[in-house]
Order: sequence, then structure tokens, then C-alpha cells
Amino acid sequence: MDEYIYEIKWDGYRIISYVENGKVRMDSRSALDYTKKYPPIKQALETLQHDVVVDGEVVVCDHEGKPSFDALQKFNGHSSPINYCVFDILWLDGNNLMTLPLIERKTILKEIVKDIPVLRYSESFENGMTLFDNIVAQGLEGIVA
Repeated sequence: MDEYIYEIKWDGYRIISYVENGKVRMDSRSALDYTKKYPPIKQALETLQHDVVVDGEVVVCDHEGKPSFDALQKFNGHSSPINYCVFDILWLDGNNLMTLPLIERKTILKEIVKDIPVLRYSESFENGMTLFDNIVAQGLEGIVA
């Protein structure tokens, strides 16, 4: 199916983040403010040189490097390694990007977060079956299309 791209289904919390003039707000899907819950991500977003709205999944990995929802629920705010796996950018410097194709938005997003380790760009893949087979073999959550 050429009209689809595929990504890893991260096992975490879905968070939409708003950055304006260096001020950050991170909201859950139900609009709860999670900004104070994830200080390393807030600090990483503060370093962006843009006003943005990004969408992604907050993830904590286990000792094998696999996303662990249990580890995320036990996250203490400072000592556990945490990532914000970002997969979409909806707004950039006063411009609504939602009318652009997803693949174009992802290209913009990748450039904006490329040098910020806590902000992990969620790669996309063209072959869903191959990605699915790899995800199953690794015992991960799944994929999205």
C-alpha cells in the first residue's frame, strides 16, 4: 500500500507539547497538564529555537532498551532515562502545518529535533510487513500505519 507509512507503536504516554517563546506545556490526550511530570523532556523542548506544537509518545526503556510502560509509570522525574518519541509537528513559528502531507511534516520535525537526544524522532518505514515482522521478533508493542 503505497499511500501508507508505518511506524513503531511506542509503549508510553501520548503527549502533545506546545512551545511558545521558550515556554513549554505538555498535555495528555485528555488535556491534563503533564509538564511538571517529565522535567528532562520539558528542558529539551525549551532548547528548541522555534515555536512549535509537536505530537509524540513519552517512553522509558527497560534494561534491554525496550520501551516499558511499567518503567514509565514508575518514572521518578530525574534519574530514569526518558525519551519523547516525536512523530508529528502540527505548528511551526506561527504556521499551521496540518494541511501539509504527513511525510513533509515529518521531514520538518526531523530537522528541528535532530541534535536533542531526549527528543527522539520516530522514523517511518515504507514496508509495513517487514516492520511488523521485526517488531514481533523483538517483542515490542506493535506498529501504526
